[in-house]
Amino acid sequence: LTHAPERLLSLTGAASIQGSYHNPLFNAAPSMDLPVLMQGESQSRTRTRILRVMRWGMKAAHGPLSAGRLNSIINARCETIATKPTFKPHLEKRRCVVPFDGWYEWTKDKVPHFVRHKGGDRLVMLAGLYDDDRHPASPSTTLNASLCAPSFTIVTVQSSERLHFLHHRMPVVLDSQEAIDQWLSVGEVPFNACRKFLKPYQGPLDTFPVSRRVGNVRNNDASCMKAVEGGGDWTPGGAKVGKVRRTTGGVACKGLDRFLGIGNIDRDTTKRKIE
Repeated sequence: LTHAPERLLSLTGAASIQGSYHNPLFNAAPSMDLPVLMQGESQSRTRTRILRVMRWGMKAAHGPLSAGRLNSIINARCETIATKPTFKPHLEKRRCVVPFDGWYEWTKDKVPHFVRHKGGDRLVMLAGLYDDDRHPASPSTTLNASLCAPSFTIVTVQSSERLHFLHHRMPVVLDSQEAIDQWLSVGEVPFNACRKFLKPYQGPLDTFPVSRRVGNVRNNDASCMKAVEGGGDWTPGGAKVGKVRRTTGGVACKGLDRFLGIGNIDRDTTKRKIE
């Protein structure tokens, strides 16, 4: 997410932003604190929209709480979202929209691609859910802080035919103001009325290979988003970048098995590292 807070407020129509996030961010990843758009509290009939900084990755509804299980659920499959105990309680009261410039996805031969709206002239608005519940205290002070941090996840759907060469899943893109308004109108618009928006995005997109430097979240500069020929096997300095390897662990909630990008989306159980 490359936009400064003031610009992001303008682009999303939010009245205010709560919290701070690293900016600019060219290579976002799960467990990072990122801004999400939601419906704010109001004493009048007029509802306002706010941006609130939250951690990417929700906590599991059940099971022992540990550092390895915190913020591990980074996406939610739309097909089972209404039945999973981690997501079901949030469908009617904690829907949000996650704004990004676009996302990264990898081909089977490990070539990263960046996906954005045609021309890159507007934000990609992704359907999400957030968790603002407070969990029981933990003996660990560090764990306590993480337990109290609000978090979010991104809803995914079967990939469109155009993007299937990248992966069989993709994030749910809310492409109209109607879709955004209804998804955010918790307490007014029931989840069942929003199901029609949980479908593969069919609008025009730019999809192009980028440098494999995005495989390491420590690389955070504009070159991560720059189109390169063949997926960028070499860094600008000439040092070859190692292949991306995926390791699984944690909560077994199946989803995407690679990062998607600035915002990235990943499988709930997937971590990446460079070797």
